[in-house]
Amino acid sequence: MGMAFAAAGLADIGFGGALTAGSPHNRVWHYVTNDADTVVEADGYFDSTEMRAGDLVLAALDMDGTDEVKAYVVSVGTGDSGSNDVTIVAMLIA
Repeated sequence: MGMAFAAAGLADIGFGGALTAGSPHNRVWHYVTNDADTVVEADGYFDSTEMRAGDLVLAALDMDGTDEVKAYVVSVGTGDSGSNDVTIVAMLIA
């Protein structure tokens, strides 16, 4: 059963790179939750955050079940927590 996003589980752990000199740096986030990946990957899960396109999310998932770690890239997001529409995409790691 899905739960809801919990702000206490999210930490902004630093800045990543920028596409060009002078453009804003993207953030790297860490998220810990008891939710399964299917819940976290659902549309709207991170909408109340300041995530924006290009940010990375390292997630520890289903911590009360079968622990899993996944990495995501934010493909859609403005960084405005009041009206954000966040979409994440699982990263393929070979």
